Amino acid sequence: MPATLIALKHADAASCGGKAAQLAPLLNHGLPVPTGYCLPFAWYRQAIGDNTDQRAIREALQHWTPDDQQRNALERVIGTLGGRLIARSSASCEADGTPSSGLFVSRMDISDAAKLISAIRAIWGSLWDQPALRLLGHLGVDPQQQAMAVLLQRQIESRHAGLMVTRTTTGDCYVEFVSGRSERLADGRVDPQAMIIRRDREAQTMPKEIPGRLISALSWQIGELDDVHDQPLEIEWADDGSNLWLLQARACPPLTVGRTRLIEGVYRWDREHNPDVLSIAHQSLITLLHAHGAALGYHVHQGRLYRSTSAIESAPPATTPSAPLSALRKRLRAHHPHDDPRTNLERALALFVDFYQDYERWLSAGKNRAQAELAAFISATASELSFAEREMTAEQLASELTTDNLHSGLRIVAELSEIANEPRDQRARSQEDFRRRYGSLVFVWDVSCPTIAEQQDLAELIDRLTDNQTLERFAEQRRRAHQLYVAARQALPDNQRRRFASLVEAARTRRAQQEDDDLLFSDALWIVRRALLAAGEALAADGQIAAPEDVFFLRLERTLTALRRPTQSESCREAVAEGKQAQANHAAAAPALTITHGFAISRPPSSPQARLLCGVGAGGVVRGEVLVVTDAKALMTLDLRNKIVVCPTVLPALAAVLPQVCGLITDHGGLLSHAASLAREFGIPAVVGTQVATSICRSGESVLVDGDNGRVLRLVGGAERGDN
Repeated sequence: MPATLIALKHADAASCGGKAAQLAPLLNHGLPVPTGYCLPFAWYRQAIGDNTDQRAIREALQHWTPDDQQRNALERVIGTLGGRLIARSSASCEADGTPSSGLFVSRMDISDAAKLISAIRAIWGSLWDQPALRLLGHLGVDPQQQAMAVLLQRQIESRHAGLMVTRTTTGDCYVEFVSGRSERLADGRVDPQAMIIRRDREAQTMPKEIPGRLISALSWQIGELDDVHDQPLEIEWADDGSNLWLLQARACPPLTVGRTRLIEGVYRWDREHNPDVLSIAHQSLITLLHAHGAALGYHVHQGRLYRSTSAIESAPPATTPSAPLSALRKRLRAHHPHDDPRTNLERALALFVDFYQDYERWLSAGKNRAQAELAAFISATASELSFAEREMTAEQLASELTTDNLHSGLRIVAELSEIANEPRDQRARSQEDFRRRYGSLVFVWDVSCPTIAEQQDLAELIDRLTDNQTLERFAEQRRRAHQLYVAARQALPDNQRRRFASLVEAARTRRAQQEDDDLLFSDALWIVRRALLAAGEALAADGQIAAPEDVFFLRLERTLTALRRPTQSESCREAVAEGKQAQANHAAAAPALTITHGFAISRPPSSPQARLLCGVGAGGVVRGEVLVVTDAKALMTLDLRNKIVVCPTVLPALAAVLPQVCGLITDHGGLLSHAASLAREFGIPAVVGTQVATSICRSGESVLVDGDNGRVLRLVGGAERGDN
């Protein structure tokens, strides 16, 4: 009877299956693969004996008990590897390239022989489970001609984990990651963060949610993997806080990721400050700032504003920059409008550019720098700060800790709440005083938005800002910040507490300063808006535009040209019409949440009436009839031929029936989840991670699945109803 285990470094496809065989050369090349041992095919074949009947084989595997030699070998492995183990399947069919992502089981948290024996039985038995039998039957693979090995490795307790494809069709590397364990990502239970690692750039800018140390490790591993394999690999990796580990590897075709206009860096939709599409005038204002080397942390994509998540600029120490702030205020207050509309607008724009350059230097960069220093300290003391939730990154914890100041925006809300509760005869005077002190304030950063001074009645503003219990929510945030701060101080050694307190105080100070600059920034923006309105009045008086407000549908350079050449009224009106149409088109389009080096990753919320859903596309385009499935058992009984299946995530039975369907849509999961991987291998168009497909789509309606661009279009007609 076989009792010999094979060390992972000696594993080959003939005796240990595809999964182990892919890892062996990586381990032997010196890459950080957790060492392990394999139960070769001989163990499996001995367990099933001479049985040929499916039921008899299942019975034999379910009741398998190791003999004394085998048990001793297993106990030696447990002692040798130490800690908790993970047992992975490694089937013979995987070595032949058979699509099987997520088809066979793995078992984690193995600490003794009894748990290991149970895991081995489950892994062997997964070759004979109905999903595997159904898929293998569709592919013409006889399960009786197959065998299953088991790979045993030390379990990595990860702080970050993910999947990556080492080569896309553009030659770059695509990475998806989550906090905690990677199986949630592979199973499609969470929606991952994603990024592109460019091979032609040494300096990378990446999401703040992933440490720079980890970015460097991933970049280095990609080059090393290319030395071992001359084809793209799909890699499962984990970071334990100190080291990056490669857990699984398999060959795959190059990955295609939908592309948008190329920009460098990682940008996230700035929904907090600019939830709506920007006016054409404000878009060109950002372009003007870029031309002068300012606002480089922002990018406009399809009319919406995106903010860099990773660029940390150098800044002065995290102290109060009182002199620069005073100088900024003095400069803004010294500005006086010019009588000539063109000269007035030119001066206003020049002042705004100068202001913004100093604004970025002293406020925005300073806050980023202080918060980054706090996050770096938290990362360095991760073992002591293990009290924090496992899902919380160092950057998220740093952000939570700094929410402890009553900044200007909340003070304004508090004053509005007081005005709302005043007697009617006093309210008018209080509103006028409020308008005098906060007249330039806007709540959306766009030159087209009216200021408080322009609003005749503050009643609507009071209702909008005081009905949502903002102060109560902030009070809860402050309590949360205090609890985290106290817990952190108690967890840290005495010699680190003073440094921690200093970093938290600096980050809070800088954050409060940046929040308190709302009025200062509003003053600068009001100068530009006032100049644009004056320009609009001049153009309207000349008949070039229909109304002064139409100036916000023109780019700044077009407005300046019109002021210099007041005879081109027809072309100016055409430009206004084009601007209105562009804004309408952008407003109708679903926004990407993240843009990573020009790769737009869309996962926006959708309303029940939404015709367009966005997610992450797995390639290909197909039109067909929807079948919504939320019950895994139903997949094995329904007729799925030529249907587009809509399901919450990669259901356990999905792998078995996927060859029947013509398209796939899921609520959750990333481009490298099992569902998306199988869809790519079978050539099935898919869009995953839509968030809301199962609640919006209806069985029987027609949809167009655009896997190339990650979009689902619900087609008019068919079974689509107005109450969807």
